[in-house]
Amino acid sequence: MNRKGFTLLELVTVIIIVGILAAAGVPLYLNYVEDAKIARAKATIDAIYSAERVHYQKEGSFWPSGSTESDIDVTDGTDEIETNLGIKLDPSIANDWTFTINNAGNADALTITANGKSGGNAAGLSTSFYSNSGTFSN
Repeated sequence: MNRKGFTLLELVTVIIIVGILAAAGVPLYLNYVEDAKIARAKATIDAIYSAERVHYQKEGSFWPSGSTESDIDVTDGTDEIETNLGIKLDPSIANDWTFTINNAGNADALTITANGKSGGNAAGLSTSFYSNSGTFSN
């Protein structure tokens, strides 16, 4: 008798191995996805901060001067960042993130924060840049 195929034991063994690999791989993949989302927000913050440094050189202060600009909209051509800092950000970033620029406590330093929008791909995520130390936290 010539048997072709796999035994039940072989199939169950393969299913168990695939399950173990999936259980280990999915969390790693999700961490990579989260890191990529935060990296995109950090790149946008870097662009904003570069424009802020140029603004500081021209005007002698960061924008908004001595206050906080919250929930900055970057979806159209009249957004605050383009108007005040002269840069145009990718409008698709607004689907996932809101940005806040704060220099209310110190005219020579600012904090730029990106918060993930609820319902967006970055919901629950947050990262901030501090110009005093030049560091990010998330």
